[in-house]
Amino acid sequence: MPGLASLRSRLHVITHLWIELTRRLSLLSRPGETRFGVEIADHLITMTVYLGMVEEREMTASRIAKEVGLPRTTVLRRLAALERLGDIERRGLTWRTPLHKLTQMERADLDAIAALIRGHADELERMSASTKE
Repeated sequence: MPGLASLRSRLHVITHLWIELTRRLSLLSRPGETRFGVEIADHLITMTVYLGMVEEREMTASRIAKEVGLPRTTVLRRLAALERLGDIERRGLTWRTPLHKLTQMERADLDAIAALIRGHADELERMSASTKE
């Protein structure tokens, strides 16, 4: 069983990775936004809509609410605001990422994000291996 120090170290690495990934992914949905985390729910909703579209799933407000863990009424309010900003678009009862946003996301430096994940994965693997010895 890993010791407390080992768990703290792994938790530290995972937490750091989560924060950095969230920061970088938020830049994908809102390039030029300087205030990270002010509307973290908006980023979660935007990226959930994007994933649903890429995975060819119809993303209703109820499904989005379930995936991000927010009340449906909150999601509906945020969806309306995101639609006004042009971050998402409504198609009947479902929500999609507009083509201009997809193009913007495709141009992003995803290699840097992938390298960040690989680097942390390697560090976590080393930590895990050292606790098994």
